[in-house]
Amino acid sequence: KAEEILKKTQTVLEDARNVKEANFKLKQHARKIALGSENKLDVSLNEIHTRITNSVRKTLGWNDVAIFLEDETSGNLLPDIVLGFDTPAKYPSLPLNNFVSVYSFMVLLKKCEQISSSYFFNARMQADNNDTRTGSLSLTEWDPSDLLVIPLETRNEILGYLAVGDPVDRLKPTTEKVIPLEYYANQASVAVENTNLYDRLKASQQRYRSLAETMSMGLLTCDKHENIVYINPAFCRLIDYSTDELIDRPLKNFFSITSHEGLQEVIDTLLNTESVQGTKIENLEFELKSSSGEIIPVSLFGFPLFEQRVKTGFFLILNDRYTGISGAHPQ
Repeated sequence: KAEEILKKTQTVLEDARNVKEANFKLKQHARKIALGSENKLDVSLNEIHTRITNSVRKTLGWNDVAIFLEDETSGNLLPDIVLGFDTPAKYPSLPLNNFVSVYSFMVLLKKCEQISSSYFFNARMQADNNDTRTGSLSLTEWDPSDLLVIPLETRNEILGYLAVGDPVDRLKPTTEKVIPLEYYANQASVAVENTNLYDRLKASQQRYRSLAETMSMGLLTCDKHENIVYINPAFCRLIDYSTDELIDRPLKNFFSITSHEGLQEVIDTLLNTESVQGTKIENLEFELKSSSGEIIPVSLFGFPLFEQRVKTGFFLILNDRYTGISGAHPQ
């Protein structure tokens, strides 16, 4: 009976341990899903990285967590988020309070053991033969100066690193322990890439808007319903209408009746979803109608408008044929 009770007790303990591990993994997966949904363009990079580092701390059990990003201009690694790491002197190669060159950091990685796609700095293996500092630790026990580094990599490009230390379980990392960290590192790298793309997009939009606002030729954008959604100042001057009088109005309203048929052919060509992406209309002659009813001959250039590789409208560039300068036609 004693043996049976012992076996039942062991079974119950084993089941309890399995349930605990299962719940822990479910919690990890739930947090990963939540992070994936939070990784959006309207959330700042620092906020996303703060959430990631906090999740690594709470969900995976690492007291020291930091994210370092590479600055392309200086060639240095800079700290983005640092949690813990209360004794920076233990990690002289980490840019905890300042920066470190990428070259110096690569020297550190060469001293590391590779686990999956990550790097483990084993302080015990790096210690001098005469150093008895780690002598009392077992081979699997975490040394206070150990460090685990996970690259933030996307499209075969290293954007920075996630570094962790001081695990709650006090054990050196295994592949099973590293893989969840690599997921979080992937989320961090996606956030960096999204931010870079978003910044480039905003810069491109700003350059486009600056060009459109200052160019001498009239420029307008229409949606697939042929309504005007954007006009530049030169077009307003050309036909003597305000922006409010033009936005959301049908394009044909501002062309002479004799131009309507040819204009419709241009629009149909630009909006044709079966046409090639490079479709464009060059230097066709049309007539605009100003607010006073004056007819203004123009040269028209048209291009399809794409958003996420789908045609969503078109834009036209209009040049006064009399002078070549918008708003300077003869009276």
